[in-house]
Amino acid sequence: MTHIILGVSGSISAYKTPELVRLLHKEGWKVTPVLTRSAEKFVTELSLSTVSGTECLTMHKLMKPDIPHIRLAKSGDLFLNAPSSAHTLSKFVSGQADDPVSALFSAFLGPTIVAPAMHTEMWEHPNVQSHINHLRNQSVRIVGPDYGDLARGDQGVGRLASPHLIVLAIYASVLNGPDLSNKHIVITAGGTSEPIDSVRSITNHSTGQSGEILAHMASFLGARVSLITSKPLVIPNPHLHEVITVNTVDSLSEALLRVIPDADRLYMKAAVSDYSISPLPQKLKRSGSLNLELTQTPDLLKNLNNHKKKDARFIGFCLEDVETDTVAKRKLSDKNLDAIVANNTQQLGQNKRSATIHIADGRERQLIDLNLPSYAIELLKIDF
Repeated sequence: MTHIILGVSGSISAYKTPELVRLLHKEGWKVTPVLTRSAEKFVTELSLSTVSGTECLTMHKLMKPDIPHIRLAKSGDLFLNAPSSAHTLSKFVSGQADDPVSALFSAFLGPTIVAPAMHTEMWEHPNVQSHINHLRNQSVRIVGPDYGDLARGDQGVGRLASPHLIVLAIYASVLNGPDLSNKHIVITAGGTSEPIDSVRSITNHSTGQSGEILAHMASFLGARVSLITSKPLVIPNPHLHEVITVNTVDSLSEALLRVIPDADRLYMKAAVSDYSISPLPQKLKRSGSLNLELTQTPDLLKNLNNHKKKDARFIGFCLEDVETDTVAKRKLSDKNLDAIVANNTQQLGQNKRSATIHIADGRERQLIDLNLPSYAIELLKIDF
């Protein structure tokens, strides 16, 4: 079982940590909370001990003969500081270890994640940015902060990253993902929608969730991610390079043509409509039978090959009811893809995925019953 040490600093966002602990537990991880004196003003030792099921380390428990912070540091798999205040960041950089959180940071040698939360003016101060850069250079993963509501009715950058995004950052740290630094990865997600009239459309059941998770995981592995999606983001992520909202096949095509010439990889996860019609100018009335004349939409993947740069890799996705692998292999060849991921229609909207990866050189790899973060990491590990 993965053991996460959760260091909580004195930020108003500390009130969110019981919900964060609940989410960490939901993933099957053990959580040991650690509180600074300032953090105890925003969240109690009792509340975190109750939701975590483990003893919470506080200042008055730190000074004991058995050196509890050293014992705890040796037992942990990952150290997470969420929220991290400007004061705590300063201690991390200067090497101070005079409270439980800074003492754990100094003693812990494994993967470390820091999620800052403070007012915009503090976050943007040169000293804070210098501390953040210093920690990044020490391979500390920084998550957030996000833009949103702050204390006293203010808005700006400084809000604690979504707890769901922090969970994904932990997966990126504990799973063996590839280094995607300096890679531009384009990911499409969701289902396109072709209008019939002013209120109706032809669409599909794609939720876009696996494409969104793929984008988040790629961003944590260092990639510059362009996410093109028909769905609103479920989890806000300030680390995405850009999020382009599309609706129809034509708008998806336009977005792809803009970003593909610079892309190193394309993951074409969007469920693209196969048919469209010429939309009617007014809402249809109920009046007997109605026939709609459908026309095929362009094959975007096939057409994009003329626009990709040298050494770029295109990965397609094949969703079928039957003969999934047979159809996938045919599409792999017909569309001149570098790889294709084959799965069946029962996978739609599920939190666990199984699939077969077919690579153009004939290699195949099975993915069986993986949660979405693990599934995303395996897709990002495809080698050519």
